[in-house]
Amino acid sequence: DLAGLAGVTGLYYSPVLGAVYSITREDGRLEVAQRRSVGTHDLAFAAKATLVCSLGELRLARDAAGRVSGFTLWHETVGGILFSKIGTDPIPAGS
Repeated sequence: DLAGLAGVTGLYYSPVLGAVYSITREDGRLEVAQRRSVGTHDLAFAAKATLVCSLGELRLARDAAGRVSGFTLWHETVGGILFSKIGTDPIPAGS
């Protein structure tokens, strides 16, 4: 359940893609967005540390204190793209 995913919202950076994705909570739903190319996608809870959307699976990583520190994006055509959490502020609209 999404209530167990406290701390997942924020900004995440992938050096492989050179892209920043944001995960936000809107109207009780989680969304992932990268304004310039992938748009906004609703996230669904799939397992204890896995979210899914049309982009693929986001497998969450946690630090030693249990805080979400990033995720790995897996898709049927590409997998293992690492994203590190870089902040908690959402991407400004139009960015």
